Amino acid sequence: MLILALALQAASADELTIIARIDVDVAGRITNCAIVESEAPPNVNEATCRALAQKGRVKPRVEDGKPVAAAREVRIRWRPDVPNPD
Repeated sequence: MLILALALQAASADELTIIARIDVDVAGRITNCAIVESEAPPNVNEATCRALAQKGRVKPRVEDGKPVAAAREVRIRWRPDVPNPD
């Protein structure tokens, strides 16, 4: 996650939106990630997919009452860390 934080800091002070296609197994783990659309530079896209694959969990699709592996698109918005004024 440190690599992602550093990539975001270097990329922009603005909010970045990324749309990724993820493959989800029956346990809800993300097994694959590909960027579909992005406002971010390549290093942020790569770090986003790595973070999703390492830490991401989602509810798997359910068919006939049972979880199944499936692909889906997700929208990720990265916002800069803005300190709270005191």
